[in-house]
Amino acid sequence: MSDESVILINLLKVKPGKQDALIALLKQNTDTVVRTLHGWKTTRLIAANDGAGVVIYSEWETPQLSRRCAAIRA
Repeated sequence: MSDESVILINLLKVKPGKQDALIALLKQNTDTVVRTLHGWKTTRLIAANDGAGVVIYSEWETPQLSRRCAAIRA
């Protein structure tokens, strides 16, 4: 395996008052699914100060990224 990493950043918009619920769902998904995928290193969930967004910051190993992206989509 390479020491290089790929960083994937997603910005999700959410209705006011729903940010905490979205973060809880994303955390559950990370803890039960994402962490089991080959090449996953870490994920951070970042709540926007305005309450209208969540950033998903995930770090993955680089080898065979296309196969990994297919696994993520699945």
